Amino acid sequence: MGTIREHRAKTGTVTFTATLWEIGHPTACETFSRKSDAKAWLIQEKAKIQQGLYLDVGQAHKHTVGEAIDRY
Repeated sequence: MGTIREHRAKTGTVTFTATLWEIGHPTACETFSRKSDAKAWLIQEKAKIQQGLYLDVGQAHKHTVGEAIDRY
């Protein structure tokens, strides 16, 4: 499931934040200057999840290279 929210700054700048959440996966969000880019990102990320190609990069930040070497 995903949503796109429009944000207007005081300067008049408009940005679009796409938020994607799926059961069993962490919430992901990105900000774009065009709504069409936000829609494309949502479609692309949903397809990755359905194909099993989604990579949770948040998990990668919790580990060090030393831990990876020790496990190897």
